[in-house]
Amino acid sequence: MTTNSNDVLELSPESNKSTDKRITKKDLKALFWRSFPLNIMWSFDRQMNVASQYGVMADGKLLCELTAGELKESCQRCIKIRTPQLERAITILSQRFPDFEVLGHDLIRIFHCNEQSGEINTLLVRSGIEVLEIWLAGMEPTDYLLKMTGGAKSDPDDAK
Repeated sequence: MTTNSNDVLELSPESNKSTDKRITKKDLKALFWRSFPLNIMWSFDRQMNVASQYGVMADGKLLCELTAGELKESCQRCIKIRTPQLERAITILSQRFPDFEVLGHDLIRIFHCNEQSGEINTLLVRSGIEVLEIWLAGMEPTDYLLKMTGGAKSDPDDAK
């Protein structure tokens, strides 16, 4: 690319075979000012209102592509419970907390009850169900993306 006396940037002939248009400094300034608001949106909550699909890059490589829904699901806060009596726990919990998911032979996660971990633990113990572990999991989207790119310390309790 070169600049001539008329403030026109000329593209090399190899990259400009199909058209004869030139990019002026005025065009570049307009592009800068149009994209400027996007550059200052460091808050992920603001960015979520602009985009519906995200590409996550680290060290110049694309790590993954996510839709807004996939990102939200990956970050969703929940209570995780580890119990050797999973079938009985599901029977008891499903009556009061129907939004749950079984993750393994002894692990379940319950959604939309993050303030009720004590109540859930008491319910299971009073029903004779052994609770090996109970914890709050999930994270904010910004923290999730930082963790994915190596920009944040990893916490095993935050894992999905």
